[in-house]
Amino acid sequence: QLTPYTTSSYRVVYSAPMTLEITLKNKDVSPEKAIADIKSWVSNNGGDVSAHQYTIATPSN
Repeated sequence: QLTPYTTSSYRVVYSAPMTLEITLKNKDVSPEKAIADIKSWVSNNGGDVSAHQYTIATPSN
């Protein structure tokens, strides 16, 4: 299992089938940059980038 996937900038989990929820940890990365990074990560792990949905979540803290 590849999720949760965590970096210093964001955390990624499946919130629903084929839906990746990205929680930004700080303002160092824009939502657009985070989504681009996650699409690359999905592709590098053999996933279908276009079949996934990508959402940005508001951090809880």
